[in-house]
Amino acid sequence: MSRSPWGKGKTEYLLSNLRTNPEIFFFYLLLLLLPTQLGKHFWPTFSYVLGTRVDYLSPTLYLTDIIILFITLFYLPKAKIFQRIEKYKKYIFLFFLFTFLSIASSASPLSGIYSQLKLLEFLILFLFISDNYERVKNFIAPAMAMGIIFVSVLAIAQFLNGGSIGGIFYFAGERFFSSSSPNIANAFIAGELVLRPYATFPHPNVLAAYILIGTFFILKELSTRRPVGSFFYFISLGMGSIAIVLTLSRMAIFLYALLLIYTVLGRARINKKLNLKILLFLAPLFVLSREIFIRFQNLFLIDQSVVERLDLTRASMKMFFDHPFTGAGLGNFLHTIPYYYKSDSLFFLQPVHNIFLFAASEVGIVGLGLLTAIFVILFKNASRNNFILSFIVLALSLSDHFFLTLQQGQILFILTAAYILADKSRN
Repeated sequence: MSRSPWGKGKTEYLLSNLRTNPEIFFFYLLLLLLPTQLGKHFWPTFSYVLGTRVDYLSPTLYLTDIIILFITLFYLPKAKIFQRIEKYKKYIFLFFLFTFLSIASSASPLSGIYSQLKLLEFLILFLFISDNYERVKNFIAPAMAMGIIFVSVLAIAQFLNGGSIGGIFYFAGERFFSSSSPNIANAFIAGELVLRPYATFPHPNVLAAYILIGTFFILKELSTRRPVGSFFYFISLGMGSIAIVLTLSRMAIFLYALLLIYTVLGRARINKKLNLKILLFLAPLFVLSREIFIRFQNLFLIDQSVVERLDLTRASMKMFFDHPFTGAGLGNFLHTIPYYYKSDSLFFLQPVHNIFLFAASEVGIVGLGLLTAIFVILFKNASRNNFILSFIVLALSLSDHFFLTLQQGQILFILTAAYILADKSRN
């Protein structure tokens, strides 16, 4: 029987941290609960646009926010945070002054203030992971593997059921939906309407991104050592392969195949037996190749969702050119988009599917420059093993917005960015 993927030493270390380093323990808990979206939504007036409640604008207290709060409370007294502030105080002052001026002239200053608080929250989480990289790095793969198994089983069940499962999964953040629910993510395959599963995520694309990034960490764990519980990792990869195909997320499926091939080619002469096992996880793509081909074919035929995304892209560019220096205001994209995009549907009440355009629209040249600089730094500092992870994050950033707009996506982005910058391995 396979042993726990954590290993006896890791488990003892984890338990000891509950008493001596509670911030480390809460970080492990954050990794395990990352797939969940259990939270309390609030609906102040600034969360409405054109009389419609918009989830993206709703201040929400997630369970993961509470965990990050505990990490912050235990981490800050030990961190040399004030020395860093002193070192970069001019840049920090200018950034917050700029965002304050941007917020002050925006349509909804309260949305901007809430967004600024979220920026501060995730900045602290980034600093924590960076400072404690050596103590937390070995727990990322096991936690992600557990999460992938959980969400994959749920996603497969939702696909077979044609909707949500309900029951105890509600407390993990599963929302009630069926293939006939308004604005639900369906796909037409060979003339039939197919439900794209959500698991406990707000959209199938976010579910696919979680499985994709988690797969990177698992493959790296398998490729760099002989980990305890490797059978457990292969179970996770198998379940994740099926679930990511069922999401019918075009970009994630393409990147998933690329990741597996990249991993095998990078280890071509090291472990042929392991490479063969890894390639087997491409099997679901071949089994459902016809359905996947149709899904990609619809993209080239320009389906309605693609047309609407292109319209949203053009509107965001107009927004940026009208406010090139300050943008529409931090947290104010959705408050401003009705002036640039007219539609009979409510599809346009969502962020543009490109985080660079999103940052430029909200914070102008400064936001675009800062985000671009972050990616330049990521690629510049990425080790050979982590280059593919940097590429995955960039590709997803160019095709969707969840890294900046959704809680689970924001945590994923912070985790991957901190990992890439802190990991100095060249193996």
